[in-house]
Amino acid sequence: MKTIIRKLALGLGMSMMLATSLAGIAKAETVLKWSAYFPADNFLYKEVFTPLMREIEQESKGEIKFEEYSSGALGKITQQYDLLKNGLADMSMYIPSYSRGRFPLSEAGTLPFAFTSARQGTLVLNDLVEKWLAPEQKNVKLLFMFTPAPAGFLTRDKPVASISDLQGMKMRSAGAVATDILKLVGANVVTIPLPEIYTALERGVVEGTVMDPVTTTTYKLYEPAKNFTPLSFSSVVAAVAMNQRSWDNLTSDQQVIVNAAVKRAVTRVIAAYTKKGHEAVKTMQKAKVDFIKFPADERERFVELVAPMWVKWAEEKESEGDPAKAFMVDFE
Repeated sequence: MKTIIRKLALGLGMSMMLATSLAGIAKAETVLKWSAYFPADNFLYKEVFTPLMREIEQESKGEIKFEEYSSGALGKITQQYDLLKNGLADMSMYIPSYSRGRFPLSEAGTLPFAFTSARQGTLVLNDLVEKWLAPEQKNVKLLFMFTPAPAGFLTRDKPVASISDLQGMKMRSAGAVATDILKLVGANVVTIPLPEIYTALERGVVEGTVMDPVTTTTYKLYEPAKNFTPLSFSSVVAAVAMNQRSWDNLTSDQQVIVNAAVKRAVTRVIAAYTKKGHEAVKTMQKAKVDFIKFPADERERFVELVAPMWVKWAEEKESEGDPAKAFMVDFE
C-alpha cells in the first residue's frame, strides 16, 4: 500500500513539474510580429522602437519576443493599420490621416497650426489617447501617438514666399487636412506615398510637397528639392498600436511591462525628434537648401485663410455623429 502511495505521489509530482515546465515554455513562446514600413536603420527604428522591443523582452524575462519585419515587408505605409486590425501583425506604427474619415478625432492633430513642436504635439495627443483617441481605433490597442515638428513647403525649383506662389503649383499632400489646405490656396494636389516622393520631385511629377525637416533629411528630399519655407502649419500624427487580441492574450503582468516601456518610448520619441530636428536643419543648410522667409503679413493672411477650417471640421464631425466639440474642449 505504501509503495502504491509513493508511486502516486511521485506521479503527481512529475505531472506538476511537467505542467509548470510546459507553462514556462508557453510563456516563452509569446512571439509578437513587429511591422514597420520604414527600414531598420531609420532613426525612429533605432532610437525608439528597438529600445521599446528590447525592454519588453528583457523585462518579461523572455516571455515576450519580437519578430521584426521592416522596410514594408508585411505591407506598405497605408496598410499598417489593417495589418494590425486583421492580425497579420501584432504591433506597428501607422498614420491615421492617410485614411480619411476613418479616425475622425485623430484628424484634429493635422488641422492648421495645431501644434508648435514635436514635444507639444506628442504630449497633447497622449493626454487624449485614453478618453478620445483609443476608442476610434477599432480592433487595436492604441499604445501611444506622436508627431514630428510641424511642416512647411518643400519645393523643387520655385520658392514659396507668398500665398499666391502656391497657386497652380503641383503639390504633394500629406493627409486629408493638408489636401484641403493646399486646395484652399489654389494648389493642384497630387497624392503620392511618402517613399515615392523623391522620384516624383526628381522627375518633376510634383513641384513640391508639404514636409517637415526631419522627414526631408530622412528621405534625402533635399537633393531634388532646394527650397524650404518653414511655415510650420501642418502636422502629421502617427499612432503605435497592438492587435487587440494579441494585447488581450498577454497576462496582466506582461501588459504592465508593455505600458511601462511605452511611457519611456514617448519620452524617447520626443527627444529623438528634438535632436533630429536641429540636425536636419543643419543638413539641409549644408546641402544648400534655401530657407525662404514667409513675410509676417503673408503669414497673417495665411492664418486667417485657414482658421475657418477648425470650425468647419468640428461641424462636419458633429453632423456625422462624432463628439468633435466636446473633444475640442480637451484638445485646447
